[in-house]
Amino acid sequence: MNRTSDPRPTRRDDPELALLGRLVRLARRQNRYLRRHDADRLLANAAEWERHLAAWEQWRREHPDAGDGAGRPDADRRWAERRRLLAELARWNGHNARLARLGLELVETEAALLHPDVALPDGTYANDGSARRGIAGGTLSREA
Repeated sequence: MNRTSDPRPTRRDDPELALLGRLVRLARRQNRYLRRHDADRLLANAAEWERHLAAWEQWRREHPDAGDGAGRPDADRRWAERRRLLAELARWNGHNARLARLGLELVETEAALLHPDVALPDGTYANDGSARRGIAGGTLSREA
């Protein structure tokens, strides 16, 4: 099917669909970075995610009646595409949440095996590698 006969609305024509499409691409990218344990790119992707999510939320606040026109073929196609994008976004976010939880569990397990004091509430280290007491703990888990 060529581009001109595709009945789906194009994202260039609809700002909400463009923003949702961008969020889906960022969620896919986040999944890839989580699997590769690429912390630097995860941080950059999270910042971009926040920016686009805020833009989508702003668009939704400014266009509360964007769903008007139900029953018209163009509105029905738009809402079908919107539902598809939202379902895909929910699916990727679910995958990413599971990967993030798994990563944190692995870090906690590794830390407990390598140095049992990390599991303590105040588990931070002195310069000589010994556990320090009285300092805010859980540093390794929070950083992960």
